[in-house]
Amino acid sequence: MLNFLIFMLASTLRMGTPIALTALGGLTSERSGVVNIGLEGIMLASAFGAVLGSYLTGNPWIGVLTAMFVGVLISAIHSVISITWGGNQSVSSMALVLLATGFSGVGLKAVFGQQGSSP
Repeated sequence: MLNFLIFMLASTLRMGTPIALTALGGLTSERSGVVNIGLEGIMLASAFGAVLGSYLTGNPWIGVLTAMFVGVLISAIHSVISITWGGNQSVSSMALVLLATGFSGVGLKAVFGQQGSSP
């Protein structure tokens, strides 16, 4: 029973950390006055960038840097649309979620030949 509890605690920390970090990013965004309901799109695009960067270079740290670059790029697109051009922040966020979902699905199919997961 104790092993099960330790396993569950470790699994919760491992699986919950990306969501907690994303929630902190959303909190920072909300505190600055920008509504960003597209955080899962940023996570999805960054995950695809990490997989692609690691796969193409063979280095997981390049994958982490690629994920950071993609996340910043998606956030920059959202900020230009909503702040500079004065677009609706919710519409911009949802458009980026749809863009990230489609781009990652098509990218997985193009690079790995299968959609939904990578080897």
